[in-house]
Amino acid sequence: MALTYISGTTTVQLKDTQRNSLDLSVITDALSKSWAQTWVAGTTANAVQVNWHDKITLTSGQATILDVNNTSTGTGAVAMNNGFGNLQLTKVKKVFLKLETATAGYSLDIGGGNTPLALDAVSVGAGGMFLVTNPVDGITVEDAASDLLLISNPSAGAVVFDICIAGVGAIA
Repeated sequence: MALTYISGTTTVQLKDTQRNSLDLSVITDALSKSWAQTWVAGTTANAVQVNWHDKITLTSGQATILDVNNTSTGTGAVAMNNGFGNLQLTKVKKVFLKLETATAGYSLDIGGGNTPLALDAVSVGAGGMFLVTNPVDGITVEDAASDLLLISNPSAGAVVFDICIAGVGAIA
């Protein structure tokens, strides 16, 4: 039986309230905004074929290199196995990372080098989240050019995080 992606949703919700008490009145600003991206099965806009998720612990100074298309694992990169096989993405549609570690001063650096996100390293602090989506076109993955995602821990101790990557491709 072949692996089939069914559907999914990525939701971001912001709720913030601020208040200013003046002499004769109180001004309140209540922000309530949410965005949702619905994913369907396929290779077109708003479509995903496969996903991968994991809980990872990196000790102080440790790094991991995730191979999003499973072709460069000889470089020290880790194949991304989702229980059905190893991901071989040609387009990244979403990357989500959430630090479970909430110790002040702890963080993770994401990106830098040969990464499909085409960005310099981004630091995500303790308890923080990182989300990138490209639902229409996807982020193109090219072997040996943009297939590795570096995540490193510059903190004084271990950092635990959840990560989810989804896109267009196959399972090998």
